Amino acid sequence: MTTATMLQKFGNGSIALPRIVLQSPPLRIAAFVVAASLMITGMSLFEASAPATSLQYVARAGGASAATASTAFSTSTTPAHTPMHEVHIANNGLMFVRGATVTSIDHTAIVVSIVWSGATFNWQINTDSNTKFITTTGEKGTLSTIQAGDYIDVTGMLTQGGTTPTIAAQFIRE
Repeated sequence: MTTATMLQKFGNGSIALPRIVLQSPPLRIAAFVVAASLMITGMSLFEASAPATSLQYVARAGGASAATASTAFSTSTTPAHTPMHEVHIANNGLMFVRGATVTSIDHTAIVVSIVWSGATFNWQINTDSNTKFITTTGEKGTLSTIQAGDYIDVTGMLTQGGTTPTIAAQFIRE
């Protein structure tokens, strides 16, 4: 039996595998792997074609040339880098702060803040020799690479409450 005779075609262009393929575990796994890889390939192709489609639409809609549309699209729709802001505090005091802005650095202490809906939340981040620093490229970093104005993510233990909660940092990612 050939592959062409094994597949059943329907009027809408879809195909179905015969029952024997779905009942055989090795063939079922192979069919699943093929379907998953086709789905992943399709998503990759969709994402790769999305910017080109947008540029073509801008060019057609405004009557501009592709070069003008490309320039307009890249300059007017690219927002400034604003990270996602997140704060999680577990029952045991483990904290995760994402997208905090470094406001000051004093020796081993970093003060960070997140502004949300007009309210400013501040934390003091204490570092020590056990704190792991990770750069934007995923490499090992140091405290000296962090500057005021940088966005960082912090994981550590909440050690003190009060007006400025303090976190003993375990990981700091730029």
